[in-house]
Amino acid sequence: MLEAGDRAWARGDRPAARSAWRAAAEASDPAVIAMAELRLLLVSGTAGLVVHGPRADAALRRCPEDRALCALARADRELFPAEIGVPSVNLTVAIDEARRAVAALPAAANARLVWAGAAPLVALDPEASGLAAALKAGRGAWPSGPGTWAAGLAPVGGSGQGVGLGLQLRQPDLALRGGRLDAQLSLTQRGQASAGLALQSPPRPGLGANGAVQVSRAVLDVYADGQRAQTLRFWSEQLWVGPSWRAGRTTWTAGPQLRWDGSLPGHGGVARVGRALGGPWSAALTGEGARGLALGAVELRRSPPDQGFAARLQLGAAPLHTAPVWRLPALGGGALLRSAPAGRWRSQAHAVLIVEQRVALGQSGLFSLVPSLEGALIDDQADGWAPHGGGGLGLRLALPPRPTNTLRLDAAYGDGGLGISAGWGQAF
Repeated sequence: MLEAGDRAWARGDRPAARSAWRAAAEASDPAVIAMAELRLLLVSGTAGLVVHGPRADAALRRCPEDRALCALARADRELFPAEIGVPSVNLTVAIDEARRAVAALPAAANARLVWAGAAPLVALDPEASGLAAALKAGRGAWPSGPGTWAAGLAPVGGSGQGVGLGLQLRQPDLALRGGRLDAQLSLTQRGQASAGLALQSPPRPGLGANGAVQVSRAVLDVYADGQRAQTLRFWSEQLWVGPSWRAGRTTWTAGPQLRWDGSLPGHGGVARVGRALGGPWSAALTGEGARGLALGAVELRRSPPDQGFAARLQLGAAPLHTAPVWRLPALGGGALLRSAPAGRWRSQAHAVLIVEQRVALGQSGLFSLVPSLEGALIDDQADGWAPHGGGGLGLRLALPPRPTNTLRLDAAYGDGGLGISAGWGQAF
C-alpha cells in the first residue's frame, strides 16, 4: 500500500494517496508504519505534527538497526518532514541511511539519494519504486502540491488598528482536490473585530465558484489636514458569491455583493481578472461597484513564498465623488504604506510601490529578515497629488506546516510616522 500511495501522489491523486498511506500505517512492520506516518504529515495539517510525527518516531524505535527497510525509514525521517518546514532535518543522515540500503533495495535507496542530492536523476527507477515515480514527476524533488492546512493563534493589528489576537485556519487543498478555504477571527483592544470565511473552487480549467462572508466591527480613523479628525465605529456585514472561469493562466471571477455598513446598504457587484505570469509573478485587475461607489485597481506582484526579491505595484482609483470618504481606498497599516497608521490617507486615486528582500536567517529557514522600501503618489482631494514614502524592517517566522503558516512583524518609518503591524502571512 505504501508503493500504491506514492504512485497515486505521482499522478496527482492525493485522495488515493492518503487512503493508501492510511492503510499502510495499519501494517505490522514498524518500518512500513514509520514511512506511512511520515507521508501522512503531508496531508494532515497542523494536527499531523502531534499525531503522525510521534507515531513515526515510535515505530522507528522498534526498527532493528541492521535492517535495510528500517534504514530507508530513517532516511524518510529526514526527508518528508522538511516538505512541511519542520526544522533540524539532516540530509547527511538521510544519505548515509540510504547508502546502507543500496545493496538490498537499490531502486528505493537510489530514489532517496536523488532526493537528497547525492545521486543524479538517471538513478531513478520509476518502474521499481513508487517513490522514484513521484520524484521523476517532480524532476528530482517531491511534487509538493498546494500544501496542507494550518491553524494557529497569533498577535495581530498595528498602528491605527490596536493590538490583539487572531485565529486563522487556511486549507489550500480542500478535500485534497485543490479547493481553498480561509477562515479568520480577530479582536484588538481598540474594539476592532472581524470574523470571515472564504471558499474557492479547485484551480481547474473551466467553470468554478468562489464566495466569501465577513462580519466585522470597524474602527476607522478619518484624517483632515494631517490630523485625525474623527473615528467611526460601526458593524459591517458583507456577502459575496459568484462564478469563476479559468483558461490557461487566466482566471475571471464576478458576482453580486451584499454589504451593510452600519445601517447604510452598499449592495453592488465585484469582478476580478487575475493572471499568473510565471514563477512568483502575477497580475490582477479588480473592480467594485455599488450605489454611490466605484472602485478599481490594477496590481502587479512578485511574491516568492519565503525568500528572495518581492515587489508590489498597485494603481487604484475611486472616480465617483458621491461615495462617503470612509469608503474610499485606504492607505496605511500593514499592507499598503506600512509606515503610516491604518487609514492615514483615503484617496480618489493612488499609485503605490513596495519592494522587499526576504532574507533567510540561518539554515533552518524558520526566520527571515525583510528590509523594505515603499513609495506612493496619492490624490488626497485637498492638496492634489503628493508623494509619500518610507522604509523599514520586518521579521517573518515560517512555522510548520508550510507554506501557509507564516507570522509577520513589521516596523517602518516615513512621512506618515512610525508604523508597526503584525499578522498572519506575508504582507503580499
